Amino acid sequence: MKDYNLMSVHGLTDREYIEEFNLDPELEGKPEINTVMLDLVEAMNVKGDKTALIESGMTSNQADKEAVKNSRARRKQAEVLLKQVQKERGY
Repeated sequence: MKDYNLMSVHGLTDREYIEEFNLDPELEGKPEINTVMLDLVEAMNVKGDKTALIESGMTSNQADKEAVKNSRARRKQAEVLLKQVQKERGY
């Protein structure tokens, strides 16, 4: 079965992503695994950034806004990379 996840170029299989992050097994062998992973990583980034920003002295509301802004910027970069990889792989 073909692996579609972005990191498969480094040997990480869709199955490994599914098991590690408790994803729907139906995503194995489908390009949609990348969208699900982008969503998951974005949520994890927001949570981690917000915690760090609060610890640095920001209010919860300020930290949330900044964390969402930063995470969206990183997601856009990841989406550009994903499109490049998909183009190279032909899907």
